[in-house]
Amino acid sequence: LEEKVTLFYQTKEGGIVIINADDPYLPKRYWNTRQKISKFGIDKPSDLRLVVEKDLGWEGFDIVLQFREEKISARTSLLGKHNLYNILSATSIAYCAGVDKEHIKEAVEAFAPYDERFRPVKSQKGYVIIDDTYNANPSSMEWAIKTMLGLPTDGKRIAVLGDMQELGDKTAFYHKKLGQFLNESKIDKIFLIG
Repeated sequence: LEEKVTLFYQTKEGGIVIINADDPYLPKRYWNTRQKISKFGIDKPSDLRLVVEKDLGWEGFDIVLQFREEKISARTSLLGKHNLYNILSATSIAYCAGVDKEHIKEAVEAFAPYDERFRPVKSQKGYVIIDDTYNANPSSMEWAIKTMLGLPTDGKRIAVLGDMQELGDKTAFYHKKLGQFLNESKIDKIFLIG
């Protein structure tokens, strides 16, 4: 957090700093009157908001982006609340930079998940496999599991998880914490590799 916050201080005087109002640490940590602060959020009051109009399950979401006095309605194929935050942060930056709202809408609707980033793949037998094999961290693992648990299914939910890399000297701590989270989840079967 401290390292990331230092980036804000590099913004020129009078420039815009855009922060996540829903982050439990960031709004309390960064207040600097040298710059203009714009806040984005889903849950807490903010200048730039995302509202889910309709959860489409495996098809994504119908959303409304509320940028001060302007609204943009769009449909995204991305899944999970974490991806709604990704959409909101990217579109907030675009809006504050002066990008036309029609271009923002087009970009949101055209964007598809990258390979290995929470991308559903349907098997020939009708199973849905979520490919989320790109470099995981504790936060991305929890978001992926929460998202999987929130998606509709008639069958079982099975998680096949490998190691989280590049966690330094806290590797054992983060794996144990994730194990506790998995133990409390409602996943039917869990396979651990590594």
